[in-house]
Amino acid sequence: MARSECFVEGEVVGVPDEQDLERVRVLEDHGNEGLGASSGFADLLEVDLSRRSLFERVHRSMFAGPVVHERRRTAAQPPALTRENGVVIRSARVDDLPLLGDIERAAGAAFRDLGMAAVADADPPSMGELTRFQADGRAWVVADEADAPVAYLLVEVVDGNGHVEQVSVHPDHARQGLGRALLDAVDRWALPLGLSALTLTTYADVPWNAPYYARLGFGIVAEVDLSVGLRRIRAREEASGLAAWPRVVMRRPVGGPGS
Repeated sequence: MARSECFVEGEVVGVPDEQDLERVRVLEDHGNEGLGASSGFADLLEVDLSRRSLFERVHRSMFAGPVVHERRRTAAQPPALTRENGVVIRSARVDDLPLLGDIERAAGAAFRDLGMAAVADADPPSMGELTRFQADGRAWVVADEADAPVAYLLVEVVDGNGHVEQVSVHPDHARQGLGRALLDAVDRWALPLGLSALTLTTYADVPWNAPYYARLGFGIVAEVDLSVGLRRIRAREEASGLAAWPRVVMRRPVGGPGS
């Protein structure tokens, strides 16, 4: 084997130079502390993209642990793992997506008891829609002990606000603060992006809809104050037939009361 090659994970790769190895050692020593710009190690994370794969594989070979690229995590991406009020929340993965429809159907069944069968029978978000949110880093889940999703939230940016497209909790895990924790997580996502508020549309008279969100600090937005994007969302709801019962738009300032 040439001196310019070595085996890493069974593959022939170029030998890392001393600078690469020093980066590995520093990340191993400090990786769990979160290397930010103020840590003095930010320059060690400026790894040339052409060498990043090698860098990661050398690190795994030496220390059997992943490299955490703190500098490459953008504000638009939710943290891979976070805790809100004791609830562990993580970014949705591709393999989670088929399970989110099951959560949505189970959560929607309660509408049938209110005579809102059309809502209970409504289709959950399509796989195409879910894939778009997941790929864009705008989908969160709460996972159980087996790492299976039991609640989820989807968010998009509408007129400078974080609009909660969907938040659903499986009834087997209701009344555990999971919905609140997900909303708090998206609030923290929205803050560094400079988004003004969280918005959502919901049923005015369903106990676990508008009254619930009001307890979490959301207020009703008057029709005359709706932005262009929110008016379009309301129009889509009207066209779908799901606005047969009174619906409202609600808003909560990012970082404000209830967040």
